[in-house]
Amino acid sequence: MSRGSGSRPTGVDPRMRARRIGVTRGRARRRLRLAIGVGVTTLLVGVATVVYATPLLGVRTVEVNGVNEASSAEVLRALGDVKGRPVLRVDAADLTRQVAALPGMADADVTVSVLGTVTVTVSDDRPVAYVPTTKGAAALVGPTGRVLSLRNEVPQDLVRVEATVEPSVGGAVPKPMLAAVDVAAALPADLVAVTVAVGVGDDGVELELLDGVRARVGTTDQLDRKLAAVSTLLSGRVVLDCLKSINATEPSLVTISRDSACSGGPV
Repeated sequence: MSRGSGSRPTGVDPRMRARRIGVTRGRARRRLRLAIGVGVTTLLVGVATVVYATPLLGVRTVEVNGVNEASSAEVLRALGDVKGRPVLRVDAADLTRQVAALPGMADADVTVSVLGTVTVTVSDDRPVAYVPTTKGAAALVGPTGRVLSLRNEVPQDLVRVEATVEPSVGGAVPKPMLAAVDVAAALPADLVAVTVAVGVGDDGVELELLDGVRARVGTTDQLDRKLAAVSTLLSGRVVLDCLKSINATEPSLVTISRDSACSGGPV
């Protein structure tokens, strides 16, 4: 049957179709933007969690510069459990205050690298030994060999480094004698009490003990073990009568010699 001129068209108006398509596409774009926003937010939260709350990007290395091994160990103890802590949770200013508060620390600076390295640079102003000056005074030196102060009298609580320096605060022990300063700084209290001087000879570092006994430690490698071995020996592990020398260059095999007038030869 043919349609009359007044009948309604059966097709969809193109303008209505375009509008519907536009609405549908708009909704799709909004859903896409929402999904992207949620995804980005989730990613950022995940990254922040990894960086801030987990050790994945934590402190891996702690470097201490400016002091000897003994003082370095003290600094590391002051830093506590910083190793493994997420980098973003490390407060460099707070760590600087902790290190600077240690007795004898003149200055401290702590930096934190995003790669996981904490670098501590300190200046230790505690005297560890004294060195005679060319004018007869005693120069008190810190663990780096720097002259901290001058005294007219010999300090009874410090060992002597067998060297001579100019009477100038801020000067330094001759470079070949720095190993002796390292050893003096590492001496435990019981060895300080029986050590007269520390020197450097052809065979390395040597301690001059009371009664003329010499204790050779050689290089500063395994220094703590070497000094502990000497300390243990002097505490009564062997008969000390007529003791002449101690060789602790190999801490696992310490040898001694006695005055031949007492023992008839080395033992």
